[in-house]
Amino acid sequence: MIPHHLVDMTTALGHKINFLNPGYTPIDKEDLYTHTRHICRYNGAIKWELVRHILLCAYLLDCQSMFWTLNADSREIQIAYAISHDFHEVYCSDVVSGMKKYLPRYQQIENSWEAYVHQQLHMPLKYRNDKLIRTVDLQALVVEMTALKHPGQVIVESKYGVKATIEELCIFDYVSKLSLDKTWEKAWKLFQVGQARIKQNGY
Repeated sequence: MIPHHLVDMTTALGHKINFLNPGYTPIDKEDLYTHTRHICRYNGAIKWELVRHILLCAYLLDCQSMFWTLNADSREIQIAYAISHDFHEVYCSDVVSGMKKYLPRYQQIENSWEAYVHQQLHMPLKYRNDKLIRTVDLQALVVEMTALKHPGQVIVESKYGVKATIEELCIFDYVSKLSLDKTWEKAWKLFQVGQARIKQNGY
């Protein structure tokens, strides 16, 4: 139990958070869904919910050549990590990347929450292919900005040398037409498959 004077935030379900001590807070599926459907990307510049972003990332893995060098179990596990890679934002919020570089303490807090959330979901980060997940997350950034006509699109394309393909924009269009409930349902089902593979393989 966290003393009231140490509570930094409360989740939708009423779970209390102290940002410096993740271990006090239960990680709950309903909190994950409630927060990911209300949190918008890009600091609210455009309406694109976090829950849509994580499903888009999972689907975009199919477009990554390095993904297909993995066996079937590994692919399902990495899809689950694509789903969960931003779950910690539910608990410690997000800061736009341009600001993060000025906030080393925040980065430490974020890293501790990311590790804790994954540990509690039985998805240890040591089995995540960080290069693959970073690549997919970056591609999702470009796809989202392109499809939603974000004013920063040209800057991001120039900075990273990446552009959205027709196939990726079609994937975006599919995800954008799903209801938020259906988006979460599909994302959570994919996550559970990878979660089960982790357990079956004794990780």
